[in-house]
Order: sequence, then C-alpha cells, then structure tokens
Amino acid sequence: MANSQEVTVSYTARAMAAVRACESKRDDALFVDPFAQKLAGDEVVEKAITLTESYEKQGRPYSQVRTRFLDEA
Repeated sequence: MANSQEVTVSYTARAMAAVRACESKRDDALFVDPFAQKLAGDEVVEKAITLTESYEKQGRPYSQVRTRFLDEA
C-alpha cells in the first residue's frame, strides 16, 4: 500500500499565489513564479485578476512590490 497524504492549502496562501500568478503573466513583471498558477488554482486566479487590476489602476501594487522586495532579501 502506498503512503498518501492529503495536503490542504489555506485560502490566504492560494490568494497570494494568485496575485503572484497574475504578476507572472505581465510583460513587465517584477517577478515570475512558475508554481503560482498551479498552487492558487484557476478559480482563485480569476478572482485575483479583478482585484489586482483595480489596485494597479489606483497605483497600489502593494503585494507585487512587497513580494519582489522579500524575494530578494
């Protein structure tokens, strides 16, 4: 019998992964996360697109800038 473990990921983690996935798709992306889309899931990424576009229009790319800074730290 093979060992199998079910892994659950919190919605907060999936939401941040979705923001990372959205940023990764941009031509001028601050970072590229090749695993973000899969971790977040299509449904959460679709929700994040609207939110990230709204923040971008307001000049508030907080999550993207914070992620870039922390990834390099």
